[in-house]
Amino acid sequence: MKQEPKQTIVYPGAQIGELKVIMSVRTPSGETKRWRCECSCGERLTIRQNYLTRPNPKSDCGGIAHASDKTKYKREYGIWTMMQVRTSDPRHVSYKDYGGRGIKVDAEWLNNPGTGYDGFARFLKDMKPAPTQKHTLDRIDPDSNYGPGKCRWATMKEQARNKRSDKVRAERYAKAKANQTGQASQLNQPTKGESDAT
Repeated sequence: MKQEPKQTIVYPGAQIGELKVIMSVRTPSGETKRWRCECSCGERLTIRQNYLTRPNPKSDCGGIAHASDKTKYKREYGIWTMMQVRTSDPRHVSYKDYGGRGIKVDAEWLNNPGTGYDGFARFLKDMKPAPTQKHTLDRIDPDSNYGPGKCRWATMKEQARNKRSDKVRAERYAKAKANQTGQASQLNQPTKGESDAT
């Protein structure tokens, strides 16, 4: 037989999560009883009794001090989410430049519902919040995955410089390769004496 969850008993002095019940509040006849409570952050609020006695009772004032990381760091959470979309959803407009090129997100930064592992918490621990609103997530090596030690917060100007450096490196590599090919071709050419001998 399924056991019903135990109902919270409300009384002056009761501690419900971060809330301490101070006293009951006079309410008009027929209305739900209310209680004056104080949160651990110092905020005082009046709460309906059924909010305190339900199976999942209200346990704090709802202020920023008690917000989850996803709520506190909305911008970083959005960046973390879009990082996954770009690398895994072929319908996304930028997929061809990320997932389409084989770029993925390392397991350390992904959620694992089976174990309850929080990928965003690890991402935030590794990257810390963005220094300013102008900073976005940038892979240090544009051909690497997203993951610990592979990314930084950078402004658009810094990212553009990084891309220019990559272009310069690619051009130098192509030039060096062309030179090597040309030198190899010259080595394979017969000398004048060899040509006369045939």
